[in-house]
Amino acid sequence: MDSPVELTIYFDYLSPWCFNTLIRLRQIKEKWEDAVQMVWQSYMVLPEKKQQSVEAFHAYSHNWLHLGNEPHSGEFQIWPLDREPPDHSLPALVAAKVAQSFGDLVFSHYQEALMVSYYRDHQNIADVEILLQLAESCQMDRSLFEKRYQEPKWVEQIWQEHHQALALGIQNIPMVVVNQERGLAGALSVAEYETIIQMYC
Repeated sequence: MDSPVELTIYFDYLSPWCFNTLIRLRQIKEKWEDAVQMVWQSYMVLPEKKQQSVEAFHAYSHNWLHLGNEPHSGEFQIWPLDREPPDHSLPALVAAKVAQSFGDLVFSHYQEALMVSYYRDHQNIADVEILLQLAESCQMDRSLFEKRYQEPKWVEQIWQEHHQALALGIQNIPMVVVNQERGLAGALSVAEYETIIQMYC
């Protein structure tokens, strides 16, 4: 193979299906290493602030449990009635971009920390304080992380990626685009991702 297979992943931390995709693609990366290159792009489930009913969100979160029962899945628990859910996609996406600026390994740890914090531990990952605490837990310098988080370039980049996804006709995530030509919609299994990658090797 002359060049790695490129997987462009349109993604939001507020999508439970994206949590499973993250777990599965991590297994792909561990097995295929440099034969696969992953490019993480933003697609906002909540592009504008939207206060959600805690009762309605609690009821919706029951749907997460069947996702957690799938092979190679994330950890999910029903959202409690005493916690406010996130009201915007941008904060977590910005924090992830900042984490990526600290290096790929840190970024990988922070991605999973975001997901576990939200879906298992029921923390509001639209809350900047929570994002800073997670940065510390992933061994990033809190003050430096906070300084970078405030840079406007991240918001601009996320909106650019979001509009790019819309221009491509993407309406649901996760969406994994292989070598910028083949779109794989939904949280596929590890075996399904591998079958497609093998076709490009």
